[in-house]
Amino acid sequence: MSNLTSEMRQLLQIVHGMVKAQDHVPQDFDAEAWLFRWVERPQPSLGGKTPKEVLGTYGGLEVVRRLLGAAASGAYQ
Repeated sequence: MSNLTSEMRQLLQIVHGMVKAQDHVPQDFDAEAWLFRWVERPQPSLGGKTPKEVLGTYGGLEVVRRLLGAAASGAYQ
């Protein structure tokens, strides 16, 4: 793992769990690269903000964790 913040390490653990739960994941899938791209994309459920923006707010880590969890379960908000 590269120089990740504590928050990004926690999110990466969620992504790794998501990948393990899938049957068909490309062998060369790079969870860290995917996460770094994902946190830069505006999310409708975050009011158009990026997860990276929300991470910088009070309680933001929990909000982003829930969003990733919802995406993993198929209950995307």
